[in-house]
Amino acid sequence: MPRTGFRRRSTLDLERDDPLAWALAPPENETPDEQAARLAAQADAQKRSDAIDEEINRHRLELKKAPKPVRVLLLGASFHQ
Repeated sequence: MPRTGFRRRSTLDLERDDPLAWALAPPENETPDEQAARLAAQADAQKRSDAIDEEINRHRLELKKAPKPVRVLLLGASFHQ
């Protein structure tokens, strides 16, 4: 069987190469107080995000239930004076 030249990458390799994983990873020298503050901030941010998502979904449902506008296209000659 011919080799394709690609090697299977481990999860560790992907995490090393992923800049988002690096940005979201906690610092290596994080103290317990800093960790608690970070986790509290993450929980607060998640609550805000969930509230925004809920508001968007509620608004979307309201738009679905609202009466649809009627559009009328008038055809024919117009009379100008």
